[in-house]
Amino acid sequence: MRKIVCWMLTLVLALSCLAALAEEAPRENPPQEQGQEQENPEQPENPDDPEISDDPEDPEDPENPEDPEDPENPDDPENPDEPEQPDQPDQPEPPVRDRYMHNNIRTAGVALSTLYPKLGNKWFTATRLDLSQDGKTEIALISGGYYQIGTLTVTVRGDSVKVDYKYSIRDIWNWAGTDFYTLFTAPDAIETIDSNEVTHFAYGREYSIANDLGGQTDVLLYIYNKATHAR
Repeated sequence: MRKIVCWMLTLVLALSCLAALAEEAPRENPPQEQGQEQENPEQPENPDDPEISDDPEDPEDPENPEDPEDPENPDDPENPDEPEQPDQPDQPEPPVRDRYMHNNIRTAGVALSTLYPKLGNKWFTATRLDLSQDGKTEIALISGGYYQIGTLTVTVRGDSVKVDYKYSIRDIWNWAGTDFYTLFTAPDAIETIDSNEVTHFAYGREYSIANDLGGQTDVLLYIYNKATHAR
């Protein structure tokens, strides 16, 4: 009886040792339940996702503007079928309308300061005329030494001479007391152009070359117009 008890105790001890050894053995990870997020760092990439290249010169990058094989690149020299875009014409600038107050108006010609330095250094110009031949002579009217704003006409018929003018711009009016001109019958001996010291001739009126100009046909025309106008 004592042997049987000893044998059973020995068997119990052996089973206990086997159980202890089984608990110390490495265990495999249990399968993950459905719906639980996997933590596998080596998860394969989604085969449906397009491959993205970090290389800006990757020839397979469809958005790379420098791709030589990109058919939509207009700068591609190897794409002969791409039509060139025509240059867009420059848009005209809007007109600028500046207003000039009491601007001096003269005929196109030679600056008096060049012919007669003693008369000052202003830009004022005069025009030399030959009244020996019948006909009409048209001379540009210059405002401020820069803008052409009309035309002056000199008409010679026999012994008579008439000077008239017409402005070619809108919104212009003469300054009172300046609508006249003079004819210097001695162009090479002009002493002054002061409006108070010269003979006043009226526009649109005929004058006698013999009586009013002393028969002189080589004269210098100088006008005194002053006007306010918009360019």
